[in-house]
Amino acid sequence: MGNSILPFPDYPFVNSRELDRDALKRAGCFTTFRARINIRDNLANIGMIRADKDWATAKNQQWNSITVGCTFSPVGTAASFMFFECLPDRMEVLSYLNELGFLHDDDMETLDSELALNAHKRLRNALICEKDSEGKSPKSVAIMKKLFSAVVLDCLEIDLAAGRDVMRCYTDDWLKVLDTSSIPLTTLDEYFKYRFENVSLRTYWRMIAFGHGTPLSDEDFNLMSPLLDITARTYLLTNDLYSWPIEKYQNKDHIANAVFLYIKTQTMSEEEAITKVKQDVLDHEARFFLIRESFCKAHPDHPARLKKFVNVLEPSIGGYHYWCSTCPRHNSPKRIFPCVRMASTKRLKAMRPQLILYPGAPTPPS
Repeated sequence: MGNSILPFPDYPFVNSRELDRDALKRAGCFTTFRARINIRDNLANIGMIRADKDWATAKNQQWNSITVGCTFSPVGTAASFMFFECLPDRMEVLSYLNELGFLHDDDMETLDSELALNAHKRLRNALICEKDSEGKSPKSVAIMKKLFSAVVLDCLEIDLAAGRDVMRCYTDDWLKVLDTSSIPLTTLDEYFKYRFENVSLRTYWRMIAFGHGTPLSDEDFNLMSPLLDITARTYLLTNDLYSWPIEKYQNKDHIANAVFLYIKTQTMSEEEAITKVKQDVLDHEARFFLIRESFCKAHPDHPARLKKFVNVLEPSIGGYHYWCSTCPRHNSPKRIFPCVRMASTKRLKAMRPQLILYPGAPTPPS
C-alpha cells in the first residue's frame, strides 16, 4: 500500500484538492507524503484573521492588514492543510482555534519558565472553573479565557460531542502539563517521549475528528496508537527541521528540537545535524507506510469514522510539511513574539514565482 493509494478507497476525499507534486518540490519540500488543501481556505483565512484581531484588541494592540498571523502562508492557512477534509461549517472556527493556540504558546515563550508554568495553570483553572488560589491572574490568562471560552461555545453549538472532546483535550492535555525541566539530550526515543508528554498531539487528533464531524473514543485512539505514534514522530521531526532556524537563537536550556539533540549528543555540526533530521523524516515516512499497511490489513472492517481518520493522516502531515516550507513563521527573519507579526515582504516576493496560490489563499504583499 504505497503513498499513491488511498488506504480505504471507499471513503474518498470530498472537501479538498490534491497539491501538485512539482509545486511541493519548487517550495523546497522533500516529503514523500501527498499533500492536500481544503477547498475553502478562504474560510480558514477568515478564522485566522478574526483570531488575530480579537487577540490584538484584547491586548490593546493595533492590528492592520499588513500583519500576518501565526498560521499564515502565501499558499494557504495552516488549518487548510492540517484539517484539509474539514466540513465547510467548521473550517472558520477550527482555524480560529488553531491560531489561538499558536498565539497562546508564543505568548508563553516571552515569559520565563516559572511564569509560563503559572500562567498555564491559571488558564487551565479558569477554563475548568476552578478557583485560582494565587489571586489575580495575569492579563494574558484573562484574555485567553475570554477568547477560548467563546470559540469553544461555537464548537459546541456546531457539534456537541466532538466539540466537548476538543474542549476536554485543551484543558486536560494541552494546558495540564508544561515541563520546565531541562530537555533530555540522550537518545531520539527519549526525546520523543519528552515531546509526547509536553506537546498535546491528542488535541490535534481531536480537532481533525471535530472537522470531520466524527467523534472518536479513547478506545479508537488506543486501537490506532501504533499508527498515531509514527505519525506524531514524523510531524515532530518535520516541525523541528523547519523551526530550527528560529529556535536556535532561543534559550539553549529549553530548546526542544531534534537538530539540537544531534548537535549536543553526537558532536555533529549544524549542517550535519540538519541533514540527519532530513533523513529521519524520510525514514519515518517510510515506516509510516509500512505500519499503515499492516494496520489496515489487520483491521479491514473498520467503522467509517476510523477509515476516514486513517485516510487523512498522510496528507495532513504532507500538507503541514508544505506549510512549514512556505510560512513566514519558519522562513522570515522578522518573526516576533507574541505571534502577530510582519510578513517578510522580500521573502514572499522571492517565493511568489515558485508557489501556486489556491483560491482563497491570502495574497502576498506586492
